Amino acid sequence: MSGKKKPMPQDALVPDELTPDMTLMLMKPAADLSKACAAYLMKVRTLMETRDKDSWREKWPDSEMSECVEVVYDTADMAQRMLKTAQAISTMLVTPLNSHEIVLLDELRRSLEPDDVDMDTGELQ
Repeated sequence: MSGKKKPMPQDALVPDELTPDMTLMLMKPAADLSKACAAYLMKVRTLMETRDKDSWREKWPDSEMSECVEVVYDTADMAQRMLKTAQAISTMLVTPLNSHEIVLLDELRRSLEPDDVDMDTGELQ
């Protein structure tokens, strides 16, 4: 009888153990992600004439927002969300044992955002 264990199918499904110390190698790329998001956000805000699209429309009610202007405002919103996500990733890497709580809080925040609700009728869009 051989001293070597024959691999079982379920053994292939069990990943190698990952320790909190192993996540340290992901911290620099996560920090780079945060820096890139912040740099983009700072740059795109220099092109914005108001703080958001609604303010732009209030300032120029008789003008139609061009696609290029809309892209600037939309990408600024996306960059802001990406920055929050990058910060959450960094926090999760530093405290991996609490990462489940961070994910749940993020999902809760997103579920409460009014973007998916028609403010006039209260219906989900």
